[in-house]
Amino acid sequence: RDPLWSRGLGDVYKRQLCASNRTDYDLLAHTVAYAMKRAEKVDFTGSLTGRAAILVFCPGVGEIRQAMDAISALCTDGVVLLPLHANLAPSEQRKVFQAVHKTERKVIVATNVAETSITIPEVCYVVDTGRVREAQYDAQAGVSRLLDAWASRAACKQRAGRAGRTMSGECFRLYTKGMEEHLQRPQSIPEMQRTPLEGVVLQVKAIQPTGDVKAFLQKALDPPLLDALEATHKRPVSYTHLRAHETRED
Repeated sequence: RDPLWSRGLGDVYKRQLCASNRTDYDLLAHTVAYAMKRAEKVDFTGSLTGRAAILVFCPGVGEIRQAMDAISALCTDGVVLLPLHANLAPSEQRKVFQAVHKTERKVIVATNVAETSITIPEVCYVVDTGRVREAQYDAQAGVSRLLDAWASRAACKQRAGRAGRTMSGECFRLYTKGMEEHLQRPQSIPEMQRTPLEGVVLQVKAIQPTGDVKAFLQKALDPPLLDALEATHKRPVSYTHLRAHETRED
């Protein structure tokens, strides 16, 4: 049993999880501490030449900082905290692959860049907030925004798969089963359905100058919404570019 539950805190944390979509960083830090305790049983075993690493998933850079602050306040002995996100310099990103001293344990706090793009062999434990920051597009307003949302169940399954790529591992999810069933989509929304289409439309027009852009895009595995395509053609900037391209072809 989780020590949080054995100390009578389980019901409190469960109520907090059900009452809010926000990440509880105190719970996150205690879960990492619990994972570190469990990791002691697998350190230097199997394919591990050192201590097992822990991978924590957060939605964005700001949340990574908050998580690292909470973890560093609770776990002070032998912990090497490393951030991982797309905005880091390559030299900083490579640190997650570098070995640490045998008395130290890597705790990597990452965005969804670590879902499928990379494999860190010594990661045996994953702590998943279940959240993601993704682009969402309002076609009628022509506005694209980065929003904090629930990750899909498929994405969270990928995250769990990061634990124990080379040996057995465990995943701790910071949300309830009910939240998973009622708040998370089965699959992530395809990018073509949640991002601006101007660039895609112009690329299709460049490939097929005389072709029907709407008909072409509707053949995609996950085609964009017709309303979004209509709005793209009506937008002045896009229409001007399309007319200019058609004039050059004529």
